[in-house]
Amino acid sequence: MPIHEEGVVDIEQLFLGNDEGNRIDNNRLGLYIGYYEKLYSNYSSQAIDKQIFIWDWFFYFSLAISFVVASLISFGVVRYYTSQNKMFKWPIYVPLFITFTLLFTSVSLLTLDISSTLVSGDSSKADKSLVVFWYIIYFSLQILSWLVLPLFGSYPYTGEFTVIRKILMAIVENLVFYIILGVVAGVGVGILLIYIAIYNAIFPDSAVVISFNMLVSFAVCLSNIAGLILFTIFIGYGLVVIPRRFWHRSNIERTIKWNCYKAVHMREKLKKEEKALAEIIVTAFEIKKLVSSEHKLYWYVNEIISTCELCLEEIPFLRKCVQSFDIRDCSEYNQQTVDKFREKGSSDRLIPNSKKEKVCTRSTCVKIHRELQRAIRGYGARKFEWTQLQKETFYYQDVARSCTLPTNHPQFKRRVSSLFGSQRAALNGLTYYYYKYVHWFAYRIFALILIPVAFLIFWSEFTPAIFGVTEEVHITLFGGVFRELKKNRIAVQLLSLFSLAAICYLMLGGMLRIKLFYVFRMVPYHTDISSLYLAASLICRAIPSLCFNFLQMLDMGDDGIDFYEVVGTLDMDSLKIFGVIGNFIVNYFPLLIVVVSFLSFFKVVERVAFCFKVKTNVSFWFFETKKTEETRRQGILLLRKKRINKVKKLMKIASQNEMNKENENAEIYEAEESNTAYIQMEDKCSK
Repeated sequence: MPIHEEGVVDIEQLFLGNDEGNRIDNNRLGLYIGYYEKLYSNYSSQAIDKQIFIWDWFFYFSLAISFVVASLISFGVVRYYTSQNKMFKWPIYVPLFITFTLLFTSVSLLTLDISSTLVSGDSSKADKSLVVFWYIIYFSLQILSWLVLPLFGSYPYTGEFTVIRKILMAIVENLVFYIILGVVAGVGVGILLIYIAIYNAIFPDSAVVISFNMLVSFAVCLSNIAGLILFTIFIGYGLVVIPRRFWHRSNIERTIKWNCYKAVHMREKLKKEEKALAEIIVTAFEIKKLVSSEHKLYWYVNEIISTCELCLEEIPFLRKCVQSFDIRDCSEYNQQTVDKFREKGSSDRLIPNSKKEKVCTRSTCVKIHRELQRAIRGYGARKFEWTQLQKETFYYQDVARSCTLPTNHPQFKRRVSSLFGSQRAALNGLTYYYYKYVHWFAYRIFALILIPVAFLIFWSEFTPAIFGVTEEVHITLFGGVFRELKKNRIAVQLLSLFSLAAICYLMLGGMLRIKLFYVFRMVPYHTDISSLYLAASLICRAIPSLCFNFLQMLDMGDDGIDFYEVVGTLDMDSLKIFGVIGNFIVNYFPLLIVVVSFLSFFKVVERVAFCFKVKTNVSFWFFETKKTEETRRQGILLLRKKRINKVKKLMKIASQNEMNKENENAEIYEAEESNTAYIQMEDKCSK
């Protein structure tokens, strides 16, 4: 074989041989082809290695950015819901911050997993560290949701006075939850064992072998089913309620009428919470009079009084309400609590004819402290909701008047004149144009955008299950778009991040709009610890199901997805031994999203509750009756009175400021005229 001095094959001699006219030798031609294939493979492998090196750096950089952004968002969420709650110190919020950081990081981690798989192919991995991160996040969320968060949610409201006793009491309070959980798991395992025994007796050739790993997989499966149920309810409700809410909020006058309807019920609930809090504070102060410094429970009573004083400092006007209360005006239960600190047979007892004259113990102080903490929690949330409803209604009244005045009116100004908004003239001018031309249009456009997003989700949920989509046939819209962009990793990652953010927004919006009586109330700036930890635990259980469902919407199997290596297909394949029922849960359960959306769209639950005369937040324009109309009229009168009182207070403050007295009085006069004009307009509309 002819070779140059540098060791390179002489291709021309190899191809032509010794004579130019000779034909090509087959052996020489094979060597020629093999040489070029080897040379090309060397260059291509170097290029691939260089590309993988670049993408590894991109992976770690994206992961670092995702973690930083998730931490900032988590801090903002915790701050948004707890900034005005000064009853507890910052260490109580650390588990919340960690939980939300892991949750937001898991969403961005899924985008990295999808983009790496689509770009590199189904059979390769972007990086083994991705599997490690999934293990850390998934099992951390499981531990947080089932163990840590329930304990921290109960910790602040146990009523105990020391850290150790608070932890022990939190464990005791959650024992009921763990017992119920254990019973459900035990029943599930028992049903599984009975079914397997029957199945093995009928089909001995395909007998199922019971093992410890199978039982563990089944337990994890039950946990993931709980998350799938939560995800189905939240996303199904959010797909309807969020677009509807934006559409309703686009009409300011409609919002004012709805606030007037809610005002009466909200005021009644606030008065009830205020009375309960005042009674427990009066009870605590009455007990303090009976307990001397030598009393065995003096330290506990002193701690209760410290909590009362802190509450009165945060809510100054509550002190007047407490002073107007007498212990004999309180409930019989509170009077009996005071009697426990008096001697048996004493003539000073408030209820002398009580059958059982109990004495005070440490547990009595714990109960009082627990009731005080929960009363403060309930009153704070109700008070903030009532204050915000007034501010919103009064400001929208001024906006409605400013935007509907004719141009030839003597008070016409191209700005919003209101004492309940910003006092900057330039900002009020921009606000005028926003509410005049932008607000209604932007809210309705956003609502209309969410509607096709909902239909895309419905379609992507239906197609794999209903039409029997196989690996060779792909008709999911999300999957088709992602496969077209599979060579562009950045585009895939950004598109998946946007899609997941939209789904998360709808899911969280649906969760936050659900009212679970007094157990779960998410109130900006004043959310109690129990509701925050309950929300975090619910999200922890729903996020893995969200990731699984999103991968199903993309029609991506378990080949190449690191998420599946950690959690499998949510370990639900073990349910398939149950036949039709197991296959339904595995393949068709997400279709219940459509059922939940249907019930939400037609307000089936609210209509049924209304028929049975159960109080709900049902909109009065769906059930326009004399009672609902009378409730709205009462709300108008109540808010009118509150507005007049607030304006008088502002006038009193303005009169004390001599420098701005004329300007303030002019704005107050304009606000009063706006209020009178709007109420007159309401009277005409109601008639």
